[in-house]
Amino acid sequence: MACVLATFGSACFDDDPLPVAAPANPAGYGPPPAAYSASGAAALVATGGACDPAAASWSPGALPGLVVWLDAADAPQGYVQAWRDRSPAANDARQPVPAYQPMRANGAIGGYPAVRFDGRRALLEIADAPSLEWAFDDYAILVVARFSVDRGTTFQMLYQKVATTAPWDGPSLYVNGAKPTQATTVTAQMSQYAFATSAHDRLDDAPHVFVSRRVGAALEVRVDGAPEGATVLATPIDVSAPRRPVQIGQNGDHRPGFQALEGDVAEVVAVRGILPDDQLRVLECYLTVKYSRGP
Repeated sequence: MACVLATFGSACFDDDPLPVAAPANPAGYGPPPAAYSASGAAALVATGGACDPAAASWSPGALPGLVVWLDAADAPQGYVQAWRDRSPAANDARQPVPAYQPMRANGAIGGYPAVRFDGRRALLEIADAPSLEWAFDDYAILVVARFSVDRGTTFQMLYQKVATTAPWDGPSLYVNGAKPTQATTVTAQMSQYAFATSAHDRLDDAPHVFVSRRVGAALEVRVDGAPEGATVLATPIDVSAPRRPVQIGQNGDHRPGFQALEGDVAEVVAVRGILPDDQLRVLECYLTVKYSRGP
């Protein structure tokens, strides 16, 4: 098929900037994520790792170190010039150039709105700020997204803030990559030579919770609440990428289709500093329950 959703395609982005409603997704959101100890968060994560329905009423705003919290409910109707950040850091995502603006898609994921990227040129950026220069700190990045699985190895970018020269140090989270092989579905990366890849072979065009987390010398990638891959860094990596923006939906060089996401992003959360396992599971459960149950 030519695209994941019926509303994808140039007409969705070049004509009048009207809200787009995605068709129902018969595949649903999938079962609640399993595994990972959740001690200390029993109210939201039951014994054995299952998510409690009450998780949807919890708020990421309670997390220490929260520096990005983009919820597509805050994106404007039509083309998205500015996406308000709910975190205390006020790291809004912006795109002043009309030709590069993504579009709000109402009801796109679990009945909630999402920001739709066209796989060609749509891109949002968050200007650099001290809260986004993480140096050698731990961090976690979570993105609720669905993406085209028909485009092959295209490194569709969900989140990145990297230096402009090799080895491109900085945090990245992308899908349909080729590391270490073209079978890789999702990758968390801190440099050209430091990345964790997923062995997940079941991803489709349904929504998923994608996670990149740095814990000390380890970098891990997670999908739908389950650990999918990890690597131990040979040397510490400074991921500050000073003066560089966070880029969502493309890698920022504006070549049409180059490392560009064709899909929807409903929520983006970034936490600077230690995010223990139990708090990570609460956050994953919040996103999973919210988008599986709908409004």
